[in-house]
Amino acid sequence: MLAFLRGALAAVGKEAIIVEVNGIGFQLQVPASTLSRLPGLGAEVKLHTYLASREDGVSLYGFWGQDELAIFRLLLNVSGVGPKGAVGLLSALGPQELRLAIAQGDVDGLTRAPGIGKKTAQRIILELKDKLAGEISQLEGEAAGKKASSEEEDAVAALVALGYSESEARRAARAAAEDAGGAVPAASLVRSALKRLGKKA
Repeated sequence: MLAFLRGALAAVGKEAIIVEVNGIGFQLQVPASTLSRLPGLGAEVKLHTYLASREDGVSLYGFWGQDELAIFRLLLNVSGVGPKGAVGLLSALGPQELRLAIAQGDVDGLTRAPGIGKKTAQRIILELKDKLAGEISQLEGEAAGKKASSEEEDAVAALVALGYSESEARRAARAAAEDAGGAVPAASLVRSALKRLGKKA
């Protein structure tokens, strides 16, 4: 079983990328949370992987971090949620926001993901809330004590004004702020976020 791939980023699409490993191009389906963190073409990347085998073929899924892969695997245990639905949930919310939505019983939040109806959202909450109880409590505490900086909020507003959705803008601004590792002017965050968002075009 493939645990991870390390190689050169050869191509980036809206939902899939190609990583070249020793002359072989591997196509991976990836969530937006991973897309927003990718470096430029040609740079080396390491992605944690999940190989899904179905009657209609085999698909490879890639994730920037172990947390994304972990929640992806949990979602696959829920009846009615396949790999495509799990990736859609991670793209719409991101791993931490997804966990919080489950903790808070936020059905409407989960249904923002394509292909996830209310019944499926309710099933996800019912089946995963207890399994995620410990880490969810920690996330809720962090969310209560740590709000986005005003510079980050300004960057999000600027990105929304440029035509990006709020969730897309917030993910890109958050990733840019985390990479910077300190207080950064909104203009710098916007430039960094635009570079990330540009890779998805």
